[in-house]
Amino acid sequence: MNANSNHPPVLLKRVPKMIEKHISHISSDETEFNKAKDFYENALKKSGFNEPLTYCPIQENDDSKPKRKRNILWFNPPFSKNVRTYVGRTFISLVKKHFPPHHKLYKIFNKNSMKVSYSCMSNIDSIIKSHNSTIMNSQEGPQVPKKNM
Repeated sequence: MNANSNHPPVLLKRVPKMIEKHISHISSDETEFNKAKDFYENALKKSGFNEPLTYCPIQENDDSKPKRKRNILWFNPPFSKNVRTYVGRTFISLVKKHFPPHHKLYKIFNKNSMKVSYSCMSNIDSIIKSHNSTIMNSQEGPQVPKKNM
């Protein structure tokens, strides 16, 4: 992933931290981490990320109390830097407007039970090209109906 790619800014900020956690998880101690980090830092610099990686030990969570499972509805619009409208904010404001607290469906459709997360999907051109190459490279080839004469 390139730092100048068409991904949400939050995701681009988290890439170096995700790499840090990955290296920390696969290395047993800080010396192992320091041996592996140069390779990852060089790869990140080539992609436009200039943040240095630091060792962070993995912490085990000992939660003995079971967590309550919440029913959450997700709205996943595709992300694009070309869109200037705050799609998530607009969606939540529409939910607030059309499902006020006295509405009979407010328990299901409210800002606490609905979350917004942008999806980072391939652009339509790459989807079409991959589909066409799959069809054209299949061993059978495209099926052409035969006429009965």
